[in-house]
Amino acid sequence: MNDTSPSNSTLSPTVMDISFGNFQAALLFNGLLAIGLLLGFLIARARFPATYASRVFAVPQALQPHSLGFGVFSAISKVLVSDKELLDKCGVDAFAAIFHVRTMAVLFASIGLPAALVLIPINVTGGNGLQGINLLTLGNVADEKKLWAHFLFALYAIILTLYAIFRIINESVRLRVSYRTDSLFSNKVMMVRDVPPEWRNEAEITEIFNRACENCVEEVIIPRVIPFTQGLVSKEHLAARNKLEAAVSVFFSKISRHSHQGTAADSESDSAVDKPNEVIADEAVLKLRPKHRSPIITGKKVDSITEYSKAMRDAQRELSLLHSVPDLERMSTVFVVFREPFQAHLMSRSIVYNTPWVMGQKFPSVAADDVIWANANTTYFHREWRFLSTKLITFGMIIFWGAIVAATLTFTDLANLGKSIPAFQTFLNNNPQFSKLIGGVLPPVVVAVLISLVPPILRLLSVFGGSPLRTYTEQEVFSQFFSFQLINVFAVNVIGSSILASFNAIKDNPSSILDILAKSIPQSANFFIQYLLVQGLLAPSLEIVQAARLITGPIILYLFGKSPRSVLKSRQPPSFSYAESVATHGLTVTIGLVFCILSPMVLVFVVLYFSLYTMVYTYQMQYVYLAVKSTGGGKFLYTAANHMYVGLFIMEFMILAIFLLSKNLTISGLMVLIVAVTIWSFSQAQQFQSIIDTIPVSSVAGKTTQYSGGILLSDKMTRWVKYLVPSRPEEEGVSLVQSGAEIQTAANTPVSGSAPDVVLAAAAETSVHVDIEHDGGEKMPEKHAAKEVSASAMYTDPSMGDLDLKVWIPQCGVGNVYREIVNEIVAGTDTISESQIVSVGAGVDAKGNVGISNGKYAEMSAL
Repeated sequence: MNDTSPSNSTLSPTVMDISFGNFQAALLFNGLLAIGLLLGFLIARARFPATYASRVFAVPQALQPHSLGFGVFSAISKVLVSDKELLDKCGVDAFAAIFHVRTMAVLFASIGLPAALVLIPINVTGGNGLQGINLLTLGNVADEKKLWAHFLFALYAIILTLYAIFRIINESVRLRVSYRTDSLFSNKVMMVRDVPPEWRNEAEITEIFNRACENCVEEVIIPRVIPFTQGLVSKEHLAARNKLEAAVSVFFSKISRHSHQGTAADSESDSAVDKPNEVIADEAVLKLRPKHRSPIITGKKVDSITEYSKAMRDAQRELSLLHSVPDLERMSTVFVVFREPFQAHLMSRSIVYNTPWVMGQKFPSVAADDVIWANANTTYFHREWRFLSTKLITFGMIIFWGAIVAATLTFTDLANLGKSIPAFQTFLNNNPQFSKLIGGVLPPVVVAVLISLVPPILRLLSVFGGSPLRTYTEQEVFSQFFSFQLINVFAVNVIGSSILASFNAIKDNPSSILDILAKSIPQSANFFIQYLLVQGLLAPSLEIVQAARLITGPIILYLFGKSPRSVLKSRQPPSFSYAESVATHGLTVTIGLVFCILSPMVLVFVVLYFSLYTMVYTYQMQYVYLAVKSTGGGKFLYTAANHMYVGLFIMEFMILAIFLLSKNLTISGLMVLIVAVTIWSFSQAQQFQSIIDTIPVSSVAGKTTQYSGGILLSDKMTRWVKYLVPSRPEEEGVSLVQSGAEIQTAANTPVSGSAPDVVLAAAAETSVHVDIEHDGGEKMPEKHAAKEVSASAMYTDPSMGDLDLKVWIPQCGVGNVYREIVNEIVAGTDTISESQIVSVGAGVDAKGNVGISNGKYAEMSAL
């Protein structure tokens, strides 16, 4: 790049002078804070298992990770397990999340190490006169001959990235096919939308699909449209049940505390043994019964147990009458159960009618609790108008958020603020360390906070736009949030900082605009270095520390843990959301690819980012996270691989633009060829989409082949690349077909596509057996009886209400109080049966604290 003007005059002081000071301050601040958080985690981990080992409470003994002691180094060796163990104990999606960040860590380390040895010395000695951290960028290279090193290194990085992309796609296909061909009941179910009114009967739907695939339909489920009033009664029924459980639990707590007697939560009996000699006097019992005002504040005090028992009986009676109403309107969405999962996928590809709004949308492998019932009966064009509205709102959000981010960067630009406010400039001159700290930390923190507000809004818009399934919503949010960050974090900062940094130089010398932009574009990496310091050091540290759960968990338990149900909810392990997390990882991949040539310094923090997340996810997936919001069987992994092409194309076009701006036509021509090859590889990657969306016939027929499409590579040619990314489980002798252990994981995971499937399968075939380790340390087999649920009951709008709603109260071993409460709730009527009142795994200790068993999570979560 030709130095057409004194370099120091072409760039604003914002970029030149304080960039290195900002970097130092940001590195020191974020580094010390991250170290403090990690040390806090190491200290608190063994002392707060409810927060840092919450998954252990929820899975059977066979699926629990290794027990960790207080030692740090011994714990590390136990956390770092094989891929086979991760896949078997944590499931497909958890393994895919770890595989993704681990592959990215190895990829960028493979790019970053040569960059540090080759490109950074070339940039430093480039001779273009830049200062501070900008000395390390491509913009400091004045000798065009040295640009050949950058071109060759770009070619090296592109080849490695393409290899990593197809390795990830291949892994995604393997995980996805194994997930789709598993024996879960939901894999045989296909959801069909927009069924015409005259076809909304079992015989018509069966005939349509049996004609296409002979005798393939096992059952057709057509849910009813639940009247609004019935939905209200169902909510009242549920609210009365919850209040009744809390009132009874408070009563038992007071009695146990008063008598200094407790009942173990893991007692096998659902009722206490009568102890007449320990019965508390009636007057004392009456004083201990909880009371509340009805109505609130102005009403008189009433007995809570009596009031809520009556409210539940009344709601149950009314709900029973509503259930008996015949001939409710049938929904436009039906669920077809096929005999084999492959048949569901085959029929989802069929064209039923000659217009797209008649049974055009068909989704295979649909779990009952994955359905968004609010959209199950919306018409095609109603959804289309809502969908268009959401896109307009999303576009407005992009503009609005972009303006906010740009304004934020402007207001946090201390140099410009100092020019506008002389008093503030004087303050900055007197406090240079404050200036560096604020300039290095504040902008990326503000941007990260603003962007974190977007996913919940996108999720609401997706549901409003007619999304049929929660998994579909998560995939949509994943892609939209990645695009949103790409525009509002990446594009705004690259374009804005380049123009802002060079504005004065362009204004003074418009004819040199091409040389000035070629020099200033690489320097836009300054913001992203600071951004990655926040995301790479603080974000994974905060995720593993879980400060919010650590602080609020005991408070919530103290304030609201009045009943076994509320205690179980407080102990529920957190879920991992792929939409937000993997989309943010995708932005980091884009930043790393774009600036790996322009500013290789970025790679240091990209490697640090993915390395820390690899360690965090390896721990969190085994010990903390129980479920995911979207059990897509590895589908997000394929989407993440496609998102990598965005960074690849932006990198290639930016390098091409810089070489064109510097009038280096030879390298520019070669870059055009590389872009063409990348476009071809992208077209090849897109051909895997149909495999991701369905089940290949060969997987059903049990056929395999080593045919590679005519590309023959010897072992010697491919042996070196296997070290670039971790080996796949099948290379270690692991079958990717879900094992019985993984099905047991689903049985203990109340998430989309898991619990109802296993309950139904268990009812039809066998019961779930797990090993529970009791206080004495002896492992005893415990049999959890599965509740029989028909397929038609599973695929029913929950607002219909449950007439078999369970009242879960703790056991109480004081006298015959438990029996009296059961009789009072039932009240000698047939409205609520005695079988609806259970105390599985719940008890009250002598201090009056409600506790639940550690070995009955599957049973308790099903209540």
